[in-house]
Amino acid sequence: MTQHYSIEIPNEKVTTYKLVTLIIAIINALAFAYAYLQSQQGVGILLMGALVATGSLILYAIRNNKKNASAFRIEISFGICAIIWFITGNFWLGLPLLVFALMGMIIHKKPMILVNEEAIHYPSLTGAIWPWETIEWVILKDGILTVEKKDNHLLQVTLDQKVAADINEAAFNSFCAECLHKSGVETNQHAIGENTA
Repeated sequence: MTQHYSIEIPNEKVTTYKLVTLIIAIINALAFAYAYLQSQQGVGILLMGALVATGSLILYAIRNNKKNASAFRIEISFGICAIIWFITGNFWLGLPLLVFALMGMIIHKKPMILVNEEAIHYPSLTGAIWPWETIEWVILKDGILTVEKKDNHLLQVTLDQKVAADINEAAFNSFCAECLHKSGVETNQHAIGENTA
């Protein structure tokens, strides 16, 4: 059985996404309200869109201030509103809303770094894979994961305390040193040795 580590890293995009989501939800609710008030036909579906948009905005604003807000996904209401925009012929409003809803589904996935005997898999948009031959050294010390690549790119991530507590740092560093050695990379004994001492 192949040994591997799945390490959850903080999702730094979520804070920015929350602000942008709130702005888009406000614009969407105002657009539906305006379309409903100005429209002579299709009033029923526009009213439904206005109610969904306004209701989801209020619910999102209330739940956003609570720590346990993950149960409500505003992206679903964005998808419903996008379909309503499509039905009313407003593709230019529906398409960006649908794209944003899909992006939200991706952004809310927990980003995980997978470290196995072949490579380090980093959770980027395209799913970056760093073979051990491209790595200079890897160390986990005091809850901070550091990966230095041979092209001088440095990744340093402070893990959540609970995530860090679940990882045996000495065993992880030993595993990484072994993977580097197997790939023919001379390990940086100064960096690795400090943590295992």
